[in-house]
Amino acid sequence: FPVLVTLGSLSEDDLVHVLTNVKSAIARQYKAMFSHSGAHLYITQGAYRAIARQALARNTGARGLRSIMENLLTDAMFEVPCASHEEKYVVLDAASVGDDAAGLEPTGALVLEGKDAFEAWLSENQEEEEEGELLEAENGGQTSSKKGKSNKTKKEEAIEEQSEAA
Repeated sequence: FPVLVTLGSLSEDDLVHVLTNVKSAIARQYKAMFSHSGAHLYITQGAYRAIARQALARNTGARGLRSIMENLLTDAMFEVPCASHEEKYVVLDAASVGDDAAGLEPTGALVLEGKDAFEAWLSENQEEEEEGELLEAENGGQTSSKKGKSNKTKKEEAIEEQSEAA
């Protein structure tokens, strides 16, 4: 007998979760790829949301996230290995993702050479920096550090709050 199952569409939050938090998250895969070239990948929360909105607008769901990310990062993937020997940062923010609904074309990721250039970009974009995520390989390991966000689930936070109150 055939089994029929109805599925609901994923929300913007669900798609952001797929980009960042699942075991083989797309953002982690790109982080690893850029780290092999000695680059750091910085993706703001606004960029994650804009990518998720594009997937929703195109009605591609989670499967469309990879192609959107690939389109945004393709130029950077070719530029990073050819850049100078300075430390490189690949930055993806909401402006570089674009907005289909507003008719804003994506510009793709920005490649910055040197920590000074990256810090200058951060100071100019302070609001997004507070919500952003710096993805980098630390000490040869593949870790990510959130800026301003906790990696804990709501359930874990509630349990922690209860144990602190006791």
